[in-house]
Amino acid sequence: MVAGIYHLRYLHNPDVVVEVHPVNQSGASGREVSDLDVYLNGKLIISNELKDKEYAEPDVRHAADKVMSAGGTGMLFIEGPRGKKSHDFVSAIQDEYMSRNFLLRVLSYQFFMSSILPSLEFIDCREFNRFILKTAQETKFKEEVIDYLDALAQKIFGLTRN
Repeated sequence: MVAGIYHLRYLHNPDVVVEVHPVNQSGASGREVSDLDVYLNGKLIISNELKDKEYAEPDVRHAADKVMSAGGTGMLFIEGPRGKKSHDFVSAIQDEYMSRNFLLRVLSYQFFMSSILPSLEFIDCREFNRFILKTAQETKFKEEVIDYLDALAQKIFGLTRN
C-alpha cells in the first residue's frame, strides 16, 4: 500500500522509479537498499523499511545504516498493522541519527497514509489497485495475499483484476 501511494505521487514523472523488493530480501541485488526505494534519475531519493511484525532497536539500526552506506540521507521505518516495538527506543534513536545528519523517522502506516494522501492531486483507485497487484505478483507475495488484496479492491472500490 505504501508503494502504491508513492506510485500515484510520481505517476506522471517518468524520471522516478518506485522499487519494491521481495519480502525479507532487500539487498539481494546491488541496487536494493531498503524494502521500498524510490529513485529519481537513478539516484536514491527515498528509502522505506516496512515492518509488520515485532521489531527491536537493532532492526531499525540495521536498516538505517544500510541506507546511510548507500548514500541516503534519510529513511522512514514504517510500522504495519501487526508491527510492534519491543521497547521504547524511538525518540533516542531518531535523535542519535539526526546528530549524524540522517533523518530517521519511525511511524505507523496510518500516520504515513494520513500524512501523504492529502498531498496527492488525484487518487486513481484503478491505477493504485493495478500497481499493487502487479507489484505483489512481481515480488512473489503469497497467492492468498494477492487474492486478499484483489478481494479488498472489489469490495471497497468495485474493481476487478485485469
